[in-house]
Amino acid sequence: MLKQQGFSLFEMLLVLALSSILILTIIQFFPIFQRQWLSLYQKQYIMHIVNNTLLPFYKDIKRAGFMAKINSQPIVAALQVNPKGDCIIIHYDLNRKGIWVIDEKDPSKVNTFVYRYAKNNVEYRSGVPNCGGIGWEKLFDNKEINIIQFQLFDHQLYLEIKIMGTLVTAPNISYSLSRMIRYENR
Repeated sequence: MLKQQGFSLFEMLLVLALSSILILTIIQFFPIFQRQWLSLYQKQYIMHIVNNTLLPFYKDIKRAGFMAKINSQPIVAALQVNPKGDCIIIHYDLNRKGIWVIDEKDPSKVNTFVYRYAKNNVEYRSGVPNCGGIGWEKLFDNKEINIIQFQLFDHQLYLEIKIMGTLVTAPNISYSLSRMIRYENR
């Protein structure tokens, strides 16, 4: 005759009680872990968006003052930051013709690039000689990110940029960036 062995009723009840306690403990901490994960994701998201959106801006700053022909004389300063530090006008020889073209009527030929802070956003426009006017392109989606600070400081050898943005859906999630970009052609 085969002798069958297994767990007794008492052992089964003890294992069931211990596993229930363990599962209840894990369930209590799950919302805390979920909130922390969501907060970390939102911080990573805003950091990614701000850094990637500003890459063309950084590129334009590095190119400021470039002239294809060495003997060419610029007609204006390569880089101008307004006194408030919230707008920058950048000139460089985009088409490699040896001159900086400033022509609002034909934006395809211009070598002027302007960035400004307005309406909780950083705006961009090419071909304009100043920081005013209409027809600006927003760099950030106002439904996602509010830019609450955009400051530019022109030092002799580099430009210092300070920017701070918050998520519209979670205003307590913010990202601050301070970057110094060395002038390559000044």
